[in-house]
Order: sequence, then structure tokens, then C-alpha cells
Amino acid sequence: MSEELEAIKKILIRERLARKQAEEIIEKKSLELYNLNQQLLKANHQLEEKILERTKELHEKNLQIKSNEERINLAIESAGLGVWDWNIEKNNLFYSEEIAGLDGYTKDEFLSTFNSFFDIIHPDDHDKTKQGIVAHLKGETKRFTVDIRLLKKSGGYLWVFIAGKVIQRKGNGEATRITGVYQDISYKKQAELDLIEAKEKAEYASQAKADFLSTMSHEIRTPLNGIIGTTNLLLESEPNQEQLKLLNALKFSGKTLIHIINDILDFSKIESGKIKFENEVFHLKELMDSVFSTFQLRAEQKGLELTFKCPAEMPKYLFGDSGKLIIVLNNLIGNAIKFTDSGSVKVLGNFKYPKKDEVIVEFSISDSGIGISKENYKKVFESFSQEGAYINRRYGGTGLGLAITKRFVEIQKGNISVESKVGAGSTFTFSIPYLIPKNISKTKKEIKQTTELLYDLGGAKILLVEDNPMNQMIA
Repeated sequence: MSEELEAIKKILIRERLARKQAEEIIEKKSLELYNLNQQLLKANHQLEEKILERTKELHEKNLQIKSNEERINLAIESAGLGVWDWNIEKNNLFYSEEIAGLDGYTKDEFLSTFNSFFDIIHPDDHDKTKQGIVAHLKGETKRFTVDIRLLKKSGGYLWVFIAGKVIQRKGNGEATRITGVYQDISYKKQAELDLIEAKEKAEYASQAKADFLSTMSHEIRTPLNGIIGTTNLLLESEPNQEQLKLLNALKFSGKTLIHIINDILDFSKIESGKIKFENEVFHLKELMDSVFSTFQLRAEQKGLELTFKCPAEMPKYLFGDSGKLIIVLNNLIGNAIKFTDSGSVKVLGNFKYPKKDEVIVEFSISDSGIGISKENYKKVFESFSQEGAYINRRYGGTGLGLAITKRFVEIQKGNISVESKVGAGSTFTFSIPYLIPKNISKTKKEIKQTTELLYDLGGAKILLVEDNPMNQMIA
């Protein structure tokens, strides 16, 4: 009996242990299930938050996309643009309402294939349109652009600007879709035509002005030469002191007027592009001596010291337009004497040899005259311009001399500049490139032959043909 009780006792102990173990396992599993459930709840909460966050982001992006679309549509509408899209594989064309409306068609009436689109393109614009599209489809250009004329429903043609870009290609690079914009540029083309017409009118008016100045200068110079010639004849007829004074004043006024007319004539030639260059071989020293002698008496009359200085190794002969060089020197030296009341006028020559057969002739003309303010450096080279009205009242002149000088220098690929200080004088410096003649001996021989020929004309008879009676009398 005791053995059975002992056995039952052992069995009960094992059951209690088993039950305890089972309870511990259940408790552990319950805790694990609880923890797992908490994790699931947390994950679910996080997922819901992410979904809400993502939904908010998508909503904001949709709003941004909608806003961008509105901006694009507003920009397209403001710019007067239309949008088109060409499905190349299906050969279908999509057009926005704006495109069809530009030509007077409704959207349903407008063409739906690219091939039929060419039916309303002006025949003269077919080739450039096809060439532009083909080049872009091949990838030869970043985008396709063209200005063409399209037939309007009401008749006539409308100028349009078309731009497009391939946005889809196959794996082999073949284009499958191109999209772009379309804009009415009729107003722009009309503006271009108006501009061309205005330019032609301006050129015609400028030419008419130049022709008028040239004609009037010649017409005025003819009787003026008669006045000066007659004055010279009267000066040779032994006039009394009062008459001599009046005749000299008349001669001075006539020469001043001739100088003004010559300036206007030169300026009109420059403006009309009719300046001709007479390139020839000339003796530089003789040219400078001639210019110096022209101004020596005038400088002495004002009590000014006039000096010329050049390096001893200066070139003897040059090839170029000696006449234009004389005009430039005359204008600059003449101005220096004109605007200098006391002191000196100095002319300094310098020569540079950039190439074996080329020399850059540089002259600096310095004076101790009234000077020019720095802010007026550019102004003095402008047409009909002087530093101030008081200058014109005191010294006279047209304000064309320096403008002509600057043009003559620059046309010959030269440069001119000025350095000055008010009350301390001015220095004008210009440089012009000239060629050095190769065969000097031949040049000297030709000059000698010409000189001898002129001397041989002594006693020769001259036939003068002149239709102006005044010129006939004073010739």
C-alpha cells in the first residue's frame, strides 16, 4: 500500500512539475506574443504614419505639378504659344487649341497627320522644314527650329515659329516621339520688313544729303573762286591803302569760306563712302618741308615758334596716299596754331618698322595753347563739335577738322589720340602704316623723268575750256 502511495505521490509530483513547466512556457509564450503584438502595433502605427506622410507628399507634389502646369499654361498663353506632339510611329499629331486657332481653324478641322500638315505650308518653305526635321531626328541638332508660312483658313499666309525636340527614342536610337511649341511671329516679320524699309529710307536720305552737300559745295566753290581770283587781280592793280585793307579782308574771308566748303565736301564724301585713295610713291622729307613752309609765315605772324624734328634715319620714299597725309598734318598743325596765342608748336616724327617692307609713320603735334578738358577728349573728334560754344565764338570753325582727320587716319588703318590739360596745351598723336617701295632707283628715275617733262613744257600752248564767264575772265 505504501508503495502504491509512493508511486502516486511521484506521479503527482511529476504532474505538478509538468504543469509548472507548462505554465512557465505558456507565460513565456504569452509574453512573447504580447511583445510581438506590441511590435506589430508599433509597426502598424509607423506604417500608418508613413502612409499619411507619403499621402501628404503625394498631395503636395500633385499640387506642385498642378501649379507648375498652371504656370506653364499661363506662360504659353502669355507668350502666345501653342503646343504640339507628334507620335512618329503612328504618324498622329496632337495640337492644343491655340495652334488651330492661330490659322482660323477649329481643333477638329486642323490636320491630324504630319504629312497633311505640309499641305498648308508655303511651297517655298517645304525644303527647309523637311531638312530641319530630318537633321534633328538623326540627332544632328539639339532641337528643331524653323520660321515658316502657313496657309490661313481665310486665305493668305501667317508667319509662325516652330520649335521641337525628340523626347522618345527606341533602343537603336530611332526617334518615336517629338514635341514642341508654335508661335505666331507675323508681327515680328512685319517689324523686320519695316526696319529694312526704314534702313533703306535712311540710307537714301543720307545719300541724298551727301549728294546735296557735294553738289552745293561745288556750286558755291565756283563763284567763290571767281571772287578770290578777282580779288587777287585787284590786289595786283596797285590799290590805295584803304582799298588794300578791304581787299585783304575780302581775300581772307574768301579763303576761310573755301576752307569750310572743303571740310564739308570731304565730310560728305566720307559719309557717303566715296573717299578714294590715290596711292603713289612720294618723298616724305619734301612733303614735310612743303607742309612746314605752308604754316611758317602764319606762325611767325602770331609770334609762335614752329619746329619740325624727325630722326636722321627716316625713310626717304613711302608708298601710300600722300594727299591724305597732307590733309591730316594740315588740320592738326593748323589747329595747333589757331588755338595757341603764345609759345610754340612742335611737330615730332617717329618711325617703326614692324616688317621689312612696312613702316609706321607717327607724328606728334604739341602746342602751348588753350588745351582740352579730359572729359571732352572724345567730343573734339565728333562731327560739328567743339569743346564749347565760347571756343566757336572766339576761334570760329565748323568743328569738322578733327572729325575728318580721325576718319582719314582710321580708314588707312591708323590710330589717333590726344593728351591735354586746360591752359597748358595739347598733344595730338597719330600713326599710319605705309609700304616702303622696293625699287627705289626706278622710282627716282620716274620722278626725274616727270620733272624734266614738266620743265620741257615751257612755251607750250594751253587750251582752256571753261563754261563759267567769271572763271574765263580770271583764268
